Amino acid sequence: MLVGVSLYPDLMSQKEIKQKLQEAKANKIDIIFTSAQLDNLDFSGLNSDWNNFLEFFKEAKRLNLKT
Repeated sequence: MLVGVSLYPDLMSQKEIKQKLQEAKANKIDIIFTSAQLDNLDFSGLNSDWNNFLEFFKEAKRLNLKT
């Protein structure tokens, strides 16, 4: 059985992204879900810097996590 969690890079700092992905890996999480369209849903406090998404995918790949 695959187990996944949701992480949202536009609501997190790059440090938090790395920490959460490493925690997921340590807890044998297989898949990480995300959404790149939260800004279209009127969420407040979003970080529209795409660097967080790039860091998210780079770190997930480094840890061999599926996204």
